[in-house]
Parts: sequence; structure tokens; C-alpha cells
Amino acid sequence: MLRTFICAALALGLFAGVGFTADEAKKKKKQGTGEIVKVDAEKGTVTVKVKVKKNTEEKEFKVTDKTVVTEVQGKKQKTDIKAGSVSELLKKEQFKEGATVQIEPTEEDAKVAKSITFGSAKKKKNQ
Repeated sequence: MLRTFICAALALGLFAGVGFTADEAKKKKKQGTGEIVKVDAEKGTVTVKVKVKKNTEEKEFKVTDKTVVTEVQGKKQKTDIKAGSVSELLKKEQFKEGATVQIEPTEEDAKVAKSITFGSAKKKKNQ
């Protein structure tokens, strides 16, 4: 009886750990990499063409004053891009059509950008 109880408790612990790992993977998957198609500084939105499964889709994201905008150059060199207002931010040279970006939506609303990253860190070469 005790052995059965212990085995059941261990199995429950293993399955719970797998469930938490799957939730983390879903959260990371929400982040999308794509190409800027359109920037509307008046509305405060950025339209990005992202790959969804085998197709590409245009998604519009609202940029707020809480959106963190970063540019990555080289291995670890990051530069925060700041401006007085959202419309000024969207008029910066980085927000041009064709630019590659990585956008992470907020957890509350998938149409609001939590962070926008331009460029990417250089990948290590396998030797």
C-alpha cells in the first residue's frame, strides 16, 4: 500500500514537471520574427509579416510607451531606442519597411507589443 502511494506521488511529480515545461515552451513560441511591412506613426502601430506554420501572415501590433525597443549589434551589444512619444519612436530610422524585427506581445493582449528587437546576436560557429 505504501509502495503504491509513493509510486503514484512520484508519477504525479513527473507529469506536473512536464506540464510546466510545455507551458514555458508555449510562452516562448508567442514571440514572432518577421519583416516590417507598414508603420503607422499616427495610430502607433507596426504591421509585420511573420511566418505562421508554412504560410506568411501580416500581423498588426500596437506600440505603447511601455514597449521596450532594442537594437542588437554583434554578440552582446544592445542599444535601447528611446524617443519622447510613440509617434516619434515610430519615425526613427530603424522602423523602415523591410527591416527584420522580433516582436514579443504582452501576455494580456497579443496585439500589443511588449518588446521589439532589431537585428540579432551573431551565432557561434561550430568547429
